[in-house]
Amino acid sequence: MNDKLDSLKSAIIKVRDARGFVIKHDHERLVITSGHCLPFIPPCHRSRYVEEAMYHDLLGKIGDAPSVSVLCIFINPIDDIAVLSSPDEQSYFEEAEEYWELMDNLPVIQIGVIEINQPVWLLDLDQEWRQSTVKFLTDKDVAIENKSELIKRGMSGSRY
Repeated sequence: MNDKLDSLKSAIIKVRDARGFVIKHDHERLVITSGHCLPFIPPCHRSRYVEEAMYHDLLGKIGDAPSVSVLCIFINPIDDIAVLSSPDEQSYFEEAEEYWELMDNLPVIQIGVIEINQPVWLLDLDQEWRQSTVKFLTDKDVAIENKSELIKRGMSGSRY
């Protein structure tokens, strides 16, 4: 299990001052993060300009300064989740190239269903994996045991 977890460390990336993780959807690599990690919330209408949903110098590898731009394709500020994608290739060709240079060699995290009392792993700020357990509070709300001991400022976006 430790080898598998260690291979996934590079799927956790820097999102400004926090973190996110890389997933694969069809042929595209996306970043999932907490909505509050973003510097602003894009306008809530489909006719917005691409620039209004762009974040410049937002992503990077853990330990590096963020230097890669992204496009926000989904944000739910109530549930505190955001999905980031490659910048528009026609309007932001260079930024899209930088995005794919970062993403192409990163592993992806598989998303699945959490079962009651299932172990979860959290990557701490020292790049060490810490194990905990998920408990269900309601049909939609979960809690992580020992959360206050395990989760520290700067880990947002990569907790689960």
